[in-house]
Amino acid sequence: MANKDNQVTGTDVTDKEKKAPAAKKPAAAKAAAPKATTAKASAPKATATKAPAAKTATATKPKATPEEAAKLKAAKEKEVAAKAKAKEKEAAAKEKAKAAAAKLKEAAAKLKEKEKLAAAKAKEKAAKEKELAKAKAEKEKLAAAKLKEKEAAAKAKPATGTATKAAPKTTTAKPAVAKPVTPVGAATSRPSAEDKKPAAKKPALTTQSEDKAAVAAAKAVEAAAKLETERAAERAAKEAAGRAAAETAAKKAADEKAAQEAKAKTETPKPAAKPAATSSKNIEIPKNTQERHRLRTRYQKEIIPALLKEKGYKNVNQVPAMEKIVLNMRLGDIKDNSKSIQIAQKELEQIAGQKSVIVKAKKSVANFKLRENQPIGIKVTLRGKAMYEFFDRLVAVALPRVRDFRGVSAKSFDGRGNYAMGVKEQITFPEISYETVEKVRGFDVAIVTTANTDEEARALLAKLGMPFKQ
Repeated sequence: MANKDNQVTGTDVTDKEKKAPAAKKPAAAKAAAPKATTAKASAPKATATKAPAAKTATATKPKATPEEAAKLKAAKEKEVAAKAKAKEKEAAAKEKAKAAAAKLKEAAAKLKEKEKLAAAKAKEKAAKEKELAKAKAEKEKLAAAKLKEKEAAAKAKPATGTATKAAPKTTTAKPAVAKPVTPVGAATSRPSAEDKKPAAKKPALTTQSEDKAAVAAAKAVEAAAKLETERAAERAAKEAAGRAAAETAAKKAADEKAAQEAKAKTETPKPAAKPAATSSKNIEIPKNTQERHRLRTRYQKEIIPALLKEKGYKNVNQVPAMEKIVLNMRLGDIKDNSKSIQIAQKELEQIAGQKSVIVKAKKSVANFKLRENQPIGIKVTLRGKAMYEFFDRLVAVALPRVRDFRGVSAKSFDGRGNYAMGVKEQITFPEISYETVEKVRGFDVAIVTTANTDEEARALLAKLGMPFKQ
């Protein structure tokens, strides 16, 4: 029990010394003086008790929560994955570079082989042509030698004949032959040219002309053979040069492609520049305005600057424009009559200046006596030049011909800048004659614009000439 008390007091003293301020330390030392023996006795145990306190101090350090540990693990895993991906990308790039280099080497080797084959073929052709030329020359030489032998034989034969004939003239004399007496006035027969010419000289002339012709022919053959050989050599040289040029061009193209790919990989895409705001004074109008419709040229030259000033647009592309015009004609009363459908289709095509399309029913409705795929109406969609031409004819010709015309309603907009109106009679258009009309029919006109509001569309159509009611 005494030991236990001593242990407690020893620990209390140490705790109090730790907690007490610096000014009160001497008093605590005096109070602890009488108990020195007990403190000495309890010293080894006090040291024993201090060791677990240090262990507890180390054990009581703040530990990381499981969420933080999971986050740390995830971050480490991401880093590892990123490093692995980077290594894979580097390896793939190296493999691609190696493959490209191998392909280039293969292409170069193939080109070299092709060049060698072409050169070998050219050499073979030249050798064959030379052999043929030599054979022809030998044949020509043999023919010339034969001709010379024939000429020599022909020249020797007439000389021997004349010598044998001259010998008998010296030994014997020819008997005199009495000439026949011709009566006076009778026609005397003159000797012919053939009789005058000696018979021995004819073969000599023919052989000389034949020899000359043969020599000329041999010379012509030799010249032709030489020309052929020269031309063949030139062709082979040209073919070799063309192949070499093609191969060099292919090499250059491959090098340029490789350089472009390398630049595309290294360079970063630049941000697109913002379009500069254009004023109403600096508006670019296409040069081929004369080929376009006059209404379109008027829109580009007059209406766009006027709308830019009135509405305060910052860009020309903000100015509204007509996109398309759609014409619709219903065929409710003549849906079962094919002839009248064809007539209505022709009339709408004459008005629009473009081929129309027949619209068919998608479903069958018994209450309306309608069947599926039955013709219901006709439509035409106009864009570009045809759109401007139709709008011009509608505003300038058709609407003024309407009876008691006082203008078009300005409330027929759909809230998105599109305008719709109806034409009660197709006769108002001059393309249709009143005599050929089977029945007076009307159709709808829908004008689609790029305007965002009804006010912008109304201003656009008013500038184009649409007569609105005031």
